[in-house]
Amino acid sequence: MLGGLLIAGCSDGSTQSGEDPVPAHTSATVSEPAAPVGPPLVRLSLTAECVTTGDLEGAFSSSSQMGDYLECILHLLPEWTKRAYKQMPMPEGFQFVPAGHSSRVGTKEAGCSITDGALLYCTLDRQVYFGELSVWELYSKNGDAAPVTVAAHELTHHFQLMVEMPASQTYNEQIKYENQSDCGAGAFMKFADGMGYVDRDDDIKDLADALNAAGEEEGPDQSHGTSVERLTAFDRAYLSSSTNPLIECNFYTPGHKLINA
Repeated sequence: MLGGLLIAGCSDGSTQSGEDPVPAHTSATVSEPAAPVGPPLVRLSLTAECVTTGDLEGAFSSSSQMGDYLECILHLLPEWTKRAYKQMPMPEGFQFVPAGHSSRVGTKEAGCSITDGALLYCTLDRQVYFGELSVWELYSKNGDAAPVTVAAHELTHHFQLMVEMPASQTYNEQIKYENQSDCGAGAFMKFADGMGYVDRDDDIKDLADALNAAGEEEGPDQSHGTSVERLTAFDRAYLSSSTNPLIECNFYTPGHKLINA
């Protein structure tokens, strides 16, 4: 059912969104946001009935349909969360950012830029944002599994916030949290595979190329793993024989567990 995937999402403040290094945990308060530009955000439902049936690959033909697509697959996220944790609150919301929208949560100095190109979890308001253009690029180029797998990466950033991971102070310190979120995406895909949602001939054969494309080169501004590191992080959970593969992701923060056994 599902297509190829790409782990390209980032939490607020990472180098991909042009902000300062994002702490895995922050106590910042939401400030009055600037007036939004363009069409309003669309709050996505986790329980909406899918507008189509059968294979989602190729079922949507334009970027404007990506909100409908997302509502076909987001129900998997709370199902996975309940399977992984005995008790874990979901994010405050999942928002679709239509083409032409621009707004900001927080301030220019410390905030989340919300645009139609965003794919991020904002720690300030605890919401996940899916930019129309980014979701469409993932869906049209990498298949119908790509956006939901990125969503699992961003949801793992929410888990990090909820368990109060120590803050990262530099771009390089953020790498372990991004690798851990790639590992979380692997744990999600393992869950989706077990539920029968993954077409291994279609999805998994494209995984290596997709992760390679999303890797970052080593350097002082690096905040995400290299291609090899990202693929290794994903496989750490996806190839695990554990009944709860998310436990494998504790590897990246041994002093502060993401999840207890």
